[in-house]
Amino acid sequence: MTAVLSSMDPLRKERTMSFDDNAVSYSPGGTDWRTKYNEVLDMLAETKAELDEFHHASKELEAELEAELARTEQAQQDLKIKVSRAESERDDWKSKFMSLQTNHNTTTTSLQRELDKLRQEYQSVKVQLRELEMGNDDLERNERAISCSLADMEAKYSRVLEEKILLEQELLEKVHLEEETQRLKDELRDANEENSVLKNKLSSAEATAAEQASQLLDLQRTRRSEENLRQTSRPPDLDLSELSPRSKAAGSQVTTPKASGLSKSVTQASLQRASLYSKESPLSALKASHSWNADSYSNLHLDVINKYHRLKE
Repeated sequence: MTAVLSSMDPLRKERTMSFDDNAVSYSPGGTDWRTKYNEVLDMLAETKAELDEFHHASKELEAELEAELARTEQAQQDLKIKVSRAESERDDWKSKFMSLQTNHNTTTTSLQRELDKLRQEYQSVKVQLRELEMGNDDLERNERAISCSLADMEAKYSRVLEEKILLEQELLEKVHLEEETQRLKDELRDANEENSVLKNKLSSAEATAAEQASQLLDLQRTRRSEENLRQTSRPPDLDLSELSPRSKAAGSQVTTPKASGLSKSVTQASLQRASLYSKESPLSALKASHSWNADSYSNLHLDVINKYHRLKE
């Protein structure tokens, strides 16, 4: 479009020059019309040359446009061919897709049916497996119960055997214990008789010991009274110079019985103490009269000592 518009400019210039020429020709006051005419002719020649050039350029442009139009038409034909080919391919692919869709739907339906069938079979197999597991658990439980009962029977059998052996041993021990019991009964009867004898002797020994203890207490009281009498101070109003030999003799005669009584009591107490120390104890008499074994004698000795201490307390 730019080339076409530029080619129209010389025509406009030519028309303008023609108008100028007419103006020059008919202008009454022009002097150099020839010069102007020549200039106009030159301009006309130039315009013609430009017009020729324009025609030539227009032809070239037209040829180029026609070539381009031909190329465009050829390209359009090619594109139409491609479009028709693409449409045919599209139809082919569409038919293929429809067939594949149909096959897919058919296959999906068949697979769904097979899947449902397999699920049903799986559920049935699962139920059977559960039943088998329950049966297996029952069998294992029965086996454990049988094994436990067998173990209990074996334990009972072994326990019965042990009890039988123990009963046999106890029977033998019972016979031995009966013999030992009879022997111990005899010994106990003898020991009871000896115990009664010992009790009698022990009671007499306790009475003797109590009597001796009372005598010792009397002796201690007598000694305390003598010590108190010795420690007593004389009266302050007593004058020894006033006493006559007669009074002294009388006093000595008066006090002599008391001194003799004291000396007698002291002598008796010393004799009793000597008799206590020299006299045999009841235990020594019992030991001499009875020949017991060491354990029985030691037990009896401890019992007698404990009873003696309790009586003293």
